[in-house]
Amino acid sequence: MTVYLFPTIIATSLMWKLSHETHKIRVLFGYYIVGAYVCSLVLALQMPATNLRGYTKRTTSVALVFLAYYAGNIIGPHAFLAKEASIYQTGNKRRDEAASNVNKIDSPQDDYELADLTDFENPYFRYVL
Repeated sequence: MTVYLFPTIIATSLMWKLSHETHKIRVLFGYYIVGAYVCSLVLALQMPATNLRGYTKRTTSVALVFLAYYAGNIIGPHAFLAKEASIYQTGNKRRDEAASNVNKIDSPQDDYELADLTDFENPYFRYVL
């Protein structure tokens, strides 16, 4: 599954980092190969079915994975703001402001790394591509 994701990572990096004005062909090439993730997606969607015994448990788990996948596809586009088109990079900007508001003397970053906090609770957490 990991090998199937390498072309997608390369394609996403091309589309993200290259200028859309001066490198149109390279960005288009990235767009064409970004769909290579589908190979690993099919495997990931079938993992619950192959790792469970019993017909009812297997079909229920596949149905839940199916519902979660499509609910995410429906909800996902609504998480973007139109004014941020076409790069959509303000997510870390808000997190940077939150991290700068934290008193670094009373609670250094190392304390947050060792604590069992979610990504919403830790102001120093950054999403990576």
